[in-house]
Amino acid sequence: MARCCRALKKPSFYAYKYLNDLGATELNCSDADSWITKEDDDVKILLWNFTVTKQGQVPNKVFFKQDQPSADAGTATIELSNLAKGKYELNVYKVGYRVNDVYSDYCDMGSPDAPTPAQVAELAKKNDGAPVETRKVKVGRDGVFFQTLELRENDVVLVTLTKK
Repeated sequence: MARCCRALKKPSFYAYKYLNDLGATELNCSDADSWITKEDDDVKILLWNFTVTKQGQVPNKVFFKQDQPSADAGTATIELSNLAKGKYELNVYKVGYRVNDVYSDYCDMGSPDAPTPAQVAELAKKNDGAPVETRKVKVGRDGVFFQTLELRENDVVLVTLTKK
């Protein structure tokens, strides 16, 4: 069982992957909960919400075996300027509650002691790190890009703008 489950990627895998995927040049950013990088004409924005979960007197052993829905954390606004004019592909990658959250999906299937190969495949497919949004965007002569994203507590989001 242990061998097949190593293929399942946990949320921390994606958070570190997003860090690793950032570009070579860091750009100025006024938000302490984000990084913006650039490589050639491509831009990558990593942003997150960190909220300490309140568990009161409930022991970890009990608390973390329960479903822990995250609350709405509002919106994040991305506003970039001085981009090269042209067409871009926008991809939004996310990890958070029930998005690339293999543990919640594992709990939903009853927390089997020994998941079957089919269950492992289902968990891997549902938590494969695919973008939650992909679309074409156009940056005009003004070089401005604007995007608003909904965030939940403890979400980590990578937004990529790839020049086409």
